[in-house]
Amino acid sequence: MTSYTIATACLLLITYLFFFWDSLPSLPERLRSEHLTEQFHLPAVPPPLTEQCVDPYRRPGYLFVDTENGDYNETRYIPYPSDFLDVADPPSAKYPYDAKANGEIWFDEDSRPEDSFLNHPFTPTQWMNLAIEESRSRTSGFAKDDRLSWLEGRVVLFLSDSVDRYNIEWFCDEFRKRANDTKAKFAVLTLSSGKPSVWDRKNWLGVAKEHYGVNSSMATFARQLVWDEIRFYAARAEKLIRFLQEKLGKDVPMMLRTITLDRDKMAKDVQPYDMDKLNRLIGEKHGIEVFEWGKIIAGHADLYKDNLHPGHGAASWLWSNMVLEYLARAVGAGTEGGARREREPYFDGWQMCHKQNM
Repeated sequence: MTSYTIATACLLLITYLFFFWDSLPSLPERLRSEHLTEQFHLPAVPPPLTEQCVDPYRRPGYLFVDTENGDYNETRYIPYPSDFLDVADPPSAKYPYDAKANGEIWFDEDSRPEDSFLNHPFTPTQWMNLAIEESRSRTSGFAKDDRLSWLEGRVVLFLSDSVDRYNIEWFCDEFRKRANDTKAKFAVLTLSSGKPSVWDRKNWLGVAKEHYGVNSSMATFARQLVWDEIRFYAARAEKLIRFLQEKLGKDVPMMLRTITLDRDKMAKDVQPYDMDKLNRLIGEKHGIEVFEWGKIIAGHADLYKDNLHPGHGAASWLWSNMVLEYLARAVGAGTEGGARREREPYFDGWQMCHKQNM
């Protein structure tokens, strides 16, 4: 089974992720394999829509980074469960509050969510920890864990930019360093492309300076896209999606990664938001779900390595867990593959919960 993530970029970066294997057939062979095509057609009749089918990464939630222990491998996204507002209030929330008797309210900078939230059935699984533990076991010569056999021989194809290229490199580094797995590797093929992207606006800005002058409002990023740019971007982005679905098949699970924002311009650069809205509209029309990583880390300037790229650590670990979560769902890993029973049928194949997550 192949899972796809479509991300906004100036270049197409086709990236192969290799999980625990030595060789891989050519990409066209993998994409056209009858065996893989059959896997896309898991249970034909989806069950009624349920809470179990909700994508936890698309729910309102909290990005937990374990600052106290100092290791980002406990980073996780905690969607607020349906009963979150019904749990007992903390003592600090008492009102009216007697500051004279109890002292001023202060908050612990290293406070962490209660175990009931960290280990809640709908808090996403820490797939990276499981996969690294399995990789470490295999490189040490111990028997493999059949629960994770769904990882073997999988290909994840990214049409993306340097943001995901860095993430993929760091993903593999986790296995190299934490599991001493020298087989963890990736290959990147860069193609020139007319793909619409947040980088297009750099070209638009250059043309606008020549046409309108450097002092024109059109010659700055501090404006929303004009209507002509909206129409152009929407048309070009949709052409790309149609091309991919024509070549790969409409049944192939695809995801559209939300944009990442410039670290220093998050509050005053509206154009990426305009593009993101269009991406979501196009994805909705063509049955493509949203990979909300960019939205989850929005505002977390401390997680960036530079103005453009989220850095190695909590942000990349979250990205890695999300990739494995969607891969597990796409291939139908199920409870036998390490998924929580309480989340059935979410991991029983892409189509089982696809309708609810559109």
